[in-house]
Amino acid sequence: MEKETLKGTELNRFRDLMKICNDSDKINANVRKEIKQLIQNSPECKEYVQAQEDMYPVALSTRIENMSCSDSFREVMYVKCEELRQELGYSTSNRLEKLAIEQIVLCWFNHHQTEIEHANILSQSPSIELGIYWEKRLAFASRRYTRALELLSKMRKMNLVVQVNNANNQFINSK
Repeated sequence: MEKETLKGTELNRFRDLMKICNDSDKINANVRKEIKQLIQNSPECKEYVQAQEDMYPVALSTRIENMSCSDSFREVMYVKCEELRQELGYSTSNRLEKLAIEQIVLCWFNHHQTEIEHANILSQSPSIELGIYWEKRLAFASRRYTRALELLSKMRKMNLVVQVNNANNQFINSK
């Protein structure tokens, strides 16, 4: 019973320290050191951090919610992104492939959004500088999306499997 209380106390302390970091402009070196020790030594803190690892859904959600469009179009975008994830085999992929798939979905959305903005700008007879700016943005979005697709393709061709042992921070590669 005492050990359970101690574990809960460690997680509470970790959350308190994270709140201190979020609320202040400068992070104290001692606070940073204590956070690192808690993550390394407390299974509950490790689990909490791992639950926060998946930032792609947060980034995607933020981008979709910040679009200037109707709520129904936002919902269509959420559905389209989920369909793309499933079409790329997210549910049956290993951890490394899942990261690549999340990157592809985010890049697809970024490319799609940039295409729409590009078309809107060009329909308004923009200045040459603005036109060049949007052409470059579109080219960068396209390149990023293409690279993400190529990465997943290469991973699958290599049949790359990576197992991560979080307890000992070991990476085990196998074919």
